[in-house]
Amino acid sequence: MASLNRHVLLVVLSALLPLLAVAAVLAFLLVERQRSSTERELQESAQLLSQAVDMELQRSYAALHALSRTESLRRGDLKSFHAEASDVRSALDLWDNLLLLSPSAEHLLNLMRPYGTPLPPLPQTEATLQAARTMKPSVSNAFMGPLRQDWLMYIAYPVIHHGKVKYVIGATMNSRYWSGWLGERTPAGRTAAIIDRDYTILARTRDSDRLVGQPVQSWYREVLAATPAGFVRGRGVLDSDVVVAFAQSRLSGWRVNVLTSGAVLDAPMLRTAGFVSLAVLIALTIAVALSLTRVAVLTRGIRALQDALESLKTARRLPALRSSVTEIQAAMAAARTTADVLATRAERLDRTQAAAGLGIWDWDLKTNTVEWSEGIYRLVGAEPGSFPASVGWWEDRVAREDRERVVRDFAAITARGGHFNQEFRIRRIDGSLLWIACIGRVDHDPTGVPARMQGVNIDITARKEAEALLRQSEEKFRTISHAAPAIVWVTDDKGIVFINERWHELTGQAPEDALGQGWTAAVHPEDNERLRPYRERCRRTGEPYEGEIRYRNKDGEYRWHAFRALASRSADGAVEQWFGCSVDIHDAREAQEALKEADRRKDEFLATLAHELRNPLAPIRYAVQLLQRRPVDDPSVRAAQDMMDRQVSHMVRLIDDLLDVSRITQGKLELRREPVELSKVLDQALETSRPHLAQQLTLSLPSEPVRLDADPVRLAQVLSNLLNNAAKFTPKSGRISVGASLEGTTVVIRVKDTGVGIAREQLRHLFQIFSQVGSPLERAKGGLGIGLSLARSLVELHGGSIEARSDGPGTGSEFIVRLPVLALPEPSAVPLKPSPPVYSGAVRRVLVVDDVRDNVDSLAALLCADGNVVETAVDGLEALEKAQAFKPDLILLDLGLPNLNGFETCQLIRRKSWGRGIVIVALTGWGQDEDRRRTMGAGFDAHLVKPVHYDALRELLASPLMA
Repeated sequence: MASLNRHVLLVVLSALLPLLAVAAVLAFLLVERQRSSTERELQESAQLLSQAVDMELQRSYAALHALSRTESLRRGDLKSFHAEASDVRSALDLWDNLLLLSPSAEHLLNLMRPYGTPLPPLPQTEATLQAARTMKPSVSNAFMGPLRQDWLMYIAYPVIHHGKVKYVIGATMNSRYWSGWLGERTPAGRTAAIIDRDYTILARTRDSDRLVGQPVQSWYREVLAATPAGFVRGRGVLDSDVVVAFAQSRLSGWRVNVLTSGAVLDAPMLRTAGFVSLAVLIALTIAVALSLTRVAVLTRGIRALQDALESLKTARRLPALRSSVTEIQAAMAAARTTADVLATRAERLDRTQAAAGLGIWDWDLKTNTVEWSEGIYRLVGAEPGSFPASVGWWEDRVAREDRERVVRDFAAITARGGHFNQEFRIRRIDGSLLWIACIGRVDHDPTGVPARMQGVNIDITARKEAEALLRQSEEKFRTISHAAPAIVWVTDDKGIVFINERWHELTGQAPEDALGQGWTAAVHPEDNERLRPYRERCRRTGEPYEGEIRYRNKDGEYRWHAFRALASRSADGAVEQWFGCSVDIHDAREAQEALKEADRRKDEFLATLAHELRNPLAPIRYAVQLLQRRPVDDPSVRAAQDMMDRQVSHMVRLIDDLLDVSRITQGKLELRREPVELSKVLDQALETSRPHLAQQLTLSLPSEPVRLDADPVRLAQVLSNLLNNAAKFTPKSGRISVGASLEGTTVVIRVKDTGVGIAREQLRHLFQIFSQVGSPLERAKGGLGIGLSLARSLVELHGGSIEARSDGPGTGSEFIVRLPVLALPEPSAVPLKPSPPVYSGAVRRVLVVDDVRDNVDSLAALLCADGNVVETAVDGLEALEKAQAFKPDLILLDLGLPNLNGFETCQLIRRKSWGRGIVIVALTGWGQDEDRRRTMGAGFDAHLVKPVHYDALRELLASPLMA
């Protein structure tokens, strides 16, 4: 056996030759690495310069695009464009010259020549024609300029107006610009050049005056033609050995070169190889010399490590060891660490068993001896080692209720072998019971005899308690669901998994038959199809599942139910089940439908009532207006006429209020908003209410105009209602005041009176529909009780509010309206609304059609009093015949006619060539929005509601319709 000294010498000598080989390989690798680094640096420089060329071209594109969008070029004002282009060229200092050409390359403008002077020949036509053809910018190759004899390049940029090329802007740049541009961006010690698509040198950082315009060498041309980017070494234009990296410009197709001398590339590589080889030789020499002196140190360290390892036979941990040799010191540290890890693992295992509530045991079945860990002692509540491990002692700890089962099961386990998992209770030292899971396996010897049983006991008391609580919770859920007066169900992705007894009571289907998709047999087929995609979407998204569905009861009748279900999710957020209930809403739904039907009939009744009331009012109004047009000497007769006119207007207003309330409750009332001044709205309201105002009236408005975004007619209706109410309940000797003030962005309008006042208990009901103030005997002047309700609805539609105040009977009342103010320009900047047309008195041929003779005669008399020529008809067929013979300018046509109704009559007239130019106006008692839409759809020109005021007819006769 050789000594350590001899082995060390042999190792050094045998390692010498491989080290020399490694040194050679290392030198080669370093040289190649240096070469690759230089090549990569050159390629990156070429790529960056090609991208910079594109950015420089993009800068020219952007400037040329801006010029193409100038107003002068859009107008074709080339003289103005000449000046603008000169300014841009001077500001950017990019181009030698700018030209403007037609799409066919006709020379239109040249900044080198004053505008209007003869122009020189074009330097390039191909780029211009290509830009016009492709509608994209085009960049030329290098060419010799015709004026300055410089090497130039040319950019052609299309000017596109309305999708077509109108002009082409050309920009020239010289090689000196590009050579200087390259010089600013080329790394020190490198040469850069730009080669155009014809392989001609366009720019160069060195010898540019001599080489620009020259073609590249043929071998290099072949390389460029083969690939757009790369790295190559060969003979250069000036140097016999050059290395070149090149990359292609995306916009121009030019190649950007970065090159350096081959000798410059090789010199640092050779120096690196020499230095590495010398260093390796010196290191080997020193290693051989030092190896002989370190043998004694190695020997001492190895012997110390050997002695320490021998001590592990009796000690659990190693003492501290020291050696000056790193490897030996590392081996000593590893040995000590291994000993510490083994000790730490043993301690950690003890702590893990204690924390997890488990104990490990090993039972030798042949000797009937057992060993267990400290965890077994802790499971039973004893101090570790307080008694010896014994199979009999452990069997005595098994709870009496489980002992017979456990002994029987373990006997069977021992006989069959393999893995086992048993759960049972044990009695702890303090007498409490503990659930454990006994998990392990039984091994047999080669003869098949049970030899050893090993396992672990785990405390599962918490799990057992949780399972018991879960069973109790499920039992409570089932009890509550069966007691609920609704259908309660649970479903998963396969269908129903639980449904309570209410389902059976309703449908007669057994709960077990309803599981899965069985419940759908009791669902109305239409609802099943309607809800299936919704149900599937809710299962995918987890959104609440709710709606209405019909279930078939025992008698075969379908009843409506409202259902709602929420998703139950797992810990990772996935939907596991749905919990829901269904409540019978059949009776409530039928009641709701009955209410809707009653509401619809109410609306129909109100519309019919308005129509039937307007028909008798129409001839009365026409007769009164006819009488008012004639002179009367008796003042009492004139007063009676005025009284009749006021009462007819009052009756019409009550009918309109009834219909407005109906439209508001249906959500069909639309405001016609416009900017309006409050003072004008108030003037309109006062004009309407003036006949009712006998009291002293005072007005107080802000000094500056107050502008609102409002429907002036509806807002005037609100204020008129308030004024009429004040006049009704205030003695003629009393006072009424109307005031307005600004509070921030809100205007507050107050209508105050000194009348009878309002009791406090009546204030909160005042704005309810059909609400009346006072006793039944006093309600003769109270109206229908809808005015204030209508006023509140209209104010709220405007985004405002209304309230009433009173200190009680005899103290008067105050109504306060708050509305948002609109910020508008000064009144002088707002165009005035055109005044209504004035009737000129021109004679018109008018056909009046109505099945009520009084309506026909009274309206015809009014029209004749103005000199019009009038014919009448009382049904649709007569109207059709009279219209064909009479050829009227205007037909006032009722809708509810015998034989042919008004819609049919209008459509038949419109189909006749002679009837297409006649103005046909519906004059009817039907005034709902739907009625107006029907008349417009049937061909009517306008829609007037009875009883129409004759002034409205005069406006119609003067309107553009009659032009």
